[in-house]
Amino acid sequence: MKTSGILLALAITAFTLNLHAQNNSHSILNTYKETAKNITESALVNRYGYSLLDELCRIGPRLSGSENSVKAIHWAENKMKESGFNNVWLQPVMVPHWVRGEVEEAVIENTIYEGRKINICALGGSIGTDDNGITAPVIEVKNMNEIDLLKDKVKG
Repeated sequence: MKTSGILLALAITAFTLNLHAQNNSHSILNTYKETAKNITESALVNRYGYSLLDELCRIGPRLSGSENSVKAIHWAENKMKESGFNNVWLQPVMVPHWVRGEVEEAVIENTIYEGRKINICALGGSIGTDDNGITAPVIEVKNMNEIDLLKDKVKG
């Protein structure tokens, strides 16, 4: 009987602690919701944030490691200092930097579309094509479901 009482007491304690934790997390969640609501309402009335965003966007594209990314970093540092933030500093970091090579083009061969040019785009970190170019078959894919169906056909 004594064991049953202890187990019951433990179960009640666990339930109470869990209920308290749920109420506490609910309270914390409400605090975050209220803070988010205040920020949103303030942003809709006070347009200062949009003017900052406008300034930042005028710096231009900010690919990591680019000249514009460095300009944007210093812009942000200066804005924080001008706004009176305490302890504003920059930390040195290693950032990969990719520079786009020459623009290449693709041309269709050996089909009824012979000679038709295709727009292509290199993604950051891409390696260049050698002087001989690349010749490969094209597999037309009309939607995401077809990609799943054709995945074994396009391996590699």
